Amino acid sequence: MARILTVDHQSLQLAQHIIAQGGVIAIPTDTVYGVACDPTSKEAVQRLFAVKHRPAQKTVQILVAQLSDIHQYGLSIPFPLDTVAQHFCPGGFSPICNVDDPDTALVTVRTQTDERGNIHRTQAVRVPAHLEAQQILALCGPLAASSANISGMQAATSAQEVAQMLGDSVDLILDAGPTPGPVASTVCAYNAQEPQCMQILREGTIPATVVREFAQQVLAEHMNHEEHVMKHEQRIAE
Repeated sequence: MARILTVDHQSLQLAQHIIAQGGVIAIPTDTVYGVACDPTSKEAVQRLFAVKHRPAQKTVQILVAQLSDIHQYGLSIPFPLDTVAQHFCPGGFSPICNVDDPDTALVTVRTQTDERGNIHRTQAVRVPAHLEAQQILALCGPLAASSANISGMQAATSAQEVAQMLGDSVDLILDAGPTPGPVASTVCAYNAQEPQCMQILREGTIPATVVREFAQQVLAEHMNHEEHVMKHEQRIAE
């Protein structure tokens, strides 16, 4: 059985060492417990998939301490999703980022080709609103992460459930008590063809209606601003 340690200075140092060595740990978040590893290590990410028995064609999120951390990997979020993400992060909201840097260090990027042959590279990210998760990310850096469970089963909401489900397949379980679960984050992507340019890929802790209402507000304010600027420029031209 994997070691279960309360989150403190000593266990955080151990977690940092395990991550640096390509290991996989279980950590608490503001939704459910997750399994996490170095997002730049192919071997570590492959092991994370093996721990969960997760199909290789699926992807994993990147957990970051703050939304601005995405820039170190050459990621960006298109408007209006960027403004929506800033509003709901930290929290149970996962925006899909564009991967602008072809040489990004991430090995978790999803690559798709559309019907026109255009290649799209994306990465889901999340900023957990959870004290211990923030402490882990502050020390270990961004982490590739997925819910702590065998693929297809309900995610663990306590360190004990992680241990029962995953046994010694992870190197360490950091315990911060029970998490709210079992519902995970709401995953959203930019899509110009969808209402509010938002595509809800997975409805989670934040209802889709709430996300869309805020996105609509953002778009309305943007249009009002653009109209105001246009009228101002016309007055100057006259």
